[in-house]
Amino acid sequence: MATSDALQRPDYSAKMLNLLLQVKYQNDEILSLLKTPLSTSLLTRKLPEDIPVSFPIRSIHDIFTLEEYLKNNEKAAELASYCATFGGKELVSKVNIILKYMLSNEVAAEFSFLGTRNGKRPFFNLALRSVIISAISFTLDANVTDIDNCIKVWLKHAPRRFMAAESKSETI
Repeated sequence: MATSDALQRPDYSAKMLNLLLQVKYQNDEILSLLKTPLSTSLLTRKLPEDIPVSFPIRSIHDIFTLEEYLKNNEKAAELASYCATFGGKELVSKVNIILKYMLSNEVAAEFSFLGTRNGKRPFFNLALRSVIISAISFTLDANVTDIDNCIKVWLKHAPRRFMAAESKSETI
């Protein structure tokens, strides 16, 4: 009975309402911070020194080597932080810049997003995809589906870019 009496007092109700409003304000602030992309000053501007491949990757073997390296979540986070510093203010340009840095067109032409056609390898299950998603998420407010769609388009055009580069080098 004493508890219900306390609930009836106007000063208690006002105090509880005030506390609830403070908690709501704090939650709104936390949500706002979580939705804000990281400042680029917090990102790593150096490629991890112990990375076992050079970029752009020019062989499938190097993809597998990188995948093994990226099994270490800390290493994957370091690479994502580094890639997040690459230019591009819009989603498509940033994804394209990161992919161009990471993969040669020759290697990219071996992949499609799902890997279901033409004997291509799947890209969607690579740790490299997760690194790209993390890198984009550091600086842009983008969802995974939009990032994946950009990756799909870039991979789709890789064979054409590779062929164009090949024919250009043959004419020189």
